[in-house]
Amino acid sequence: MAEPGMTIMIPLGGIGSRFQKEGYSRPKPFISVLGKPMLLWVLDNLQVGPNDEVVIVYDPAFLLAKYWPLILEKYPTARRVELAGPTRGAAETVLLGLRGIPAKQRARPVMLCDGDTFYTADIVTQYREVARKGHNAVFHFDSFDPKPIYSYVTIDASTGLVQDVKEKVKISDHANSGCYCFADGSRLAAECQALLSSGSTQLSQDKVGEFYTSGVIKAMLDAGAPFAALRLHAHDFHVLGTPAQVEAFCAGHAEVPRLRFCFDLDNTLVSAPQTAGDYTTCLPIPENIAMAQELHRQGHYIIVATARRMRTHKGNPNAVIADIGLLTLQQLKQFAIPHDEVSFGKPWAQFYIDDLAVDALGDVSKQTGFYFPSAHKASARAHLTLSGTTATRDAAAPSSLVPVVAAFVSGALVAFGATVMLGARKVVH
Repeated sequence: MAEPGMTIMIPLGGIGSRFQKEGYSRPKPFISVLGKPMLLWVLDNLQVGPNDEVVIVYDPAFLLAKYWPLILEKYPTARRVELAGPTRGAAETVLLGLRGIPAKQRARPVMLCDGDTFYTADIVTQYREVARKGHNAVFHFDSFDPKPIYSYVTIDASTGLVQDVKEKVKISDHANSGCYCFADGSRLAAECQALLSSGSTQLSQDKVGEFYTSGVIKAMLDAGAPFAALRLHAHDFHVLGTPAQVEAFCAGHAEVPRLRFCFDLDNTLVSAPQTAGDYTTCLPIPENIAMAQELHRQGHYIIVATARRMRTHKGNPNAVIADIGLLTLQQLKQFAIPHDEVSFGKPWAQFYIDDLAVDALGDVSKQTGFYFPSAHKASARAHLTLSGTTATRDAAAPSSLVPVVAAFVSGALVAFGATVMLGARKVVH
């Protein structure tokens, strides 16, 4: 007989104001973390069973429809419950989420998982075993930080059950990770409603009264409901709740996915010519070159694409290469711009509109989710500034070096070790 499923709910009621203040342009759940939306880190690490259902509760005014294909392409069966607007806290978000699913499903066990925390431990299987006993549960970890930034529980050592819970009050070193589990979603809904009706709020870090899930748990504990305390170790989960936490995770994560990055050349890796039309006068853009160097060091595939001279030669990539190809490759070498492939013949336009586009004039790290140490960035900037003002003038190549396009391409491949692309065609020599 198939085991009854559980509801795994991810409430996304907040607006991610800390990320907005730090200059992130996407809503928090869709912020890129090592090239993947934050919410996918949460979903990808949940060991969901065949009869379980993922439910995402969100405000469509904040999490716009245009972002959801990033998630639904991989999780097309995830149920989404829309909120009518901002809520007064997690307890109200959960209540509205439960009301948005069928009553039969509402009666099943429910796991509440934060949208900014993912687990490398299999928390779904751990709670499933507890749910079979009809118990609720919280996941906790040891926190010896004296600053009370979490909710905390006290635990009966003889039974392993939670005795008490407090929000932002450090009653123990057992801090909640943000995953709260309930054996019966219908009772959870009733308890959330009771908390809202009581008006019992707790102060957030911003000193605003909110209805926290910990308040629901407190009421249930007082009524005698059993909550198992499931312990996690520090390496069992990762919190991405603040910009600093995202950057620290990205900089220190060992298992970096290998991806393809396509960098435009002019005004991205090098400046526009300092003398109009003279590409020997381009200067390096240190921060973006440093990013390309770090990505290449991590093993990513780097493509450099350029529309140089495409207007001049009316879109003819062969003529472009004959004119500017060797100089371009020399420039890449001179400025230590790593590349696995160079693509000439990028169409020239005033605007490039693309769902995967990154604004080179903005903060590239925040847009891609790839960060590297400030010291490395500063070192690269100093090196490039020094070399960029002295060596670029020597990069010009006389036209006699490229009498035949095919010969030039072959020579460039030998000299620079680059794969050169003519428009959309790879050059074969």
